[in-house]
This record gives sequence, C-alpha cells and structure tokens, in this order.
Amino acid sequence: RQSVAALTPESHRLPAFALDSITTELSFMAGPALGVLLATGTVPHVAMYSIAGGILVSGLGLWLLNPPVRAAHEAPIEAGERVPRRSWLRPRFVAVLAVTMAATLVLSGTDVSVVAVLRSHGELSWAGVVMSLWAFYSLLGGFAYGTIRRRLPAVFMLAPMAALTMVIGAGGAHWWLVAILLIPAGALCAPTITASADAVSRMTPAGARGEAMGLHHSSLTVGVALGGRRAGLAADHMAPPWGFVAVGGAGAPIALLVLPTELRRHSAA
Repeated sequence: RQSVAALTPESHRLPAFALDSITTELSFMAGPALGVLLATGTVPHVAMYSIAGGILVSGLGLWLLNPPVRAAHEAPIEAGERVPRRSWLRPRFVAVLAVTMAATLVLSGTDVSVVAVLRSHGELSWAGVVMSLWAFYSLLGGFAYGTIRRRLPAVFMLAPMAALTMVIGAGGAHWWLVAILLIPAGALCAPTITASADAVSRMTPAGARGEAMGLHHSSLTVGVALGGRRAGLAADHMAPPWGFVAVGGAGAPIALLVLPTELRRHSAA
C-alpha cells in the first residue's frame, strides 16, 4: 500500500486502494477453495508446500519489481528526511486506526461466526460457498466505492456494517439465509478498509508514510486477532448466532465514538 500511494496521484489514490481491496477479495475467494482442492486431492503437506512456495515466489517478484515507496516529486529515502511524529500522529489519525481495528474485528468475527452457525445446523459443507459469496459482495462494494468522486470516511461504513452484522445473528439459520443476510454488511467490507488506507496515506507526509502504513497494518492485525476470539467465546458460551452480535456490538461503540467528529468535519468540508 505504501507503493500504491507512491505510484498514484492523490486524486486517483482512492480507486487504486479500491483495486487493492478487490485483489484481496479475489484471493480470499480463490485461496480456500484451492487449498481444500490440494489438501483433499493429494496430501495436506502438498497444500502447505504450495502455499509456502507461492509466498516465496510473490516475495521474489516484489523484490525484482522493486516498486517505489516515494513518488517522483517526493524526497527519496536516501535523503534521510525525518518527520516528527507529533506532526501526524494526532487524535484523528488514532481514530482512523481504531476504526480500522474495529472493522477487521467485525470481519474476522463474522468469519468464525459463519462457520459456527453452519456447523450447528449441519451445513458446514456450504461454508466455502457462503464465504466466497461474502467476499464477492465485498468485491462489488469495493468496485462501487472506487468509482465515487467524493471520499467517505471509513467510520461512515463501519457503523452500518457493525449494525448489519448483528442482524445476521438475529436471522441467520440455514446457509442460503446466512448468505443473503451477509449481502449488505459484506458490501461494506472492502470500502471500509479502502477508506481507512486512503485516509492514512493522505494524513501523513511521505517521510512518515512507511511508519504510518505499518501502524495501519498493525491495527488490521490486532482486529483480526481480537475478532475471532470474541466471536468464538460468544458462540461457545451462549449460541453460535451470538458471535455476530458480539463482534458487531464491539464495532458499533467505536463507530459511535468517532462518528460525531467525522460528521462535523464532513459537513464543514
């Protein structure tokens, strides 16, 4: 994402990050199916070696391509430019990180909750289909968001995504119903992550972009780690549908905390 920010002008950065999210969703759709195919068609070790080989090849490709992390008009890394953290690590930046963490908390918790609900109804074999459809909804949402002209803050998507995720827990039973209920929340997944990455890239100067993107990635990882555990505890100690409620209910307060500030700023703009 640091290279995406460097290779695209600011006016085109939003659709560029949207494409980044779309490729992630394509990986999410194809990866599990290919992994299961390899693991069941041969032996599990072949699947693991294939994953490791794919990561190695991707790393080598990135090393050979060596995409720039600074735009042509920005000072190169060799210049040793030092940007004080206090100039960019401000409350609004921290709020974007909190929204990013909350978004992946909801997403990873939804992942676990879908599996738990389908297993409780004896429909675990449909998990791959439901997950692929969920990723497809997100892909469509990312494409639509990348075409809009005016940027929307990530919290504008997080708030309804968290609320709509709780609705899945109230109505989700059979696999086809879960797949339908995932449509609105799923369509907001990629736009939320896209908006957060775009905001981070615009809020930080080039000399601090690497550190800022690192913090953004860390917030994504923390959310993933927390969401699965929270959904699993709710599913085990109450009932599988409560996993959706638990993660949606965790993301909603963060959205409500940040939303008033963003509303004031958005209306002023």
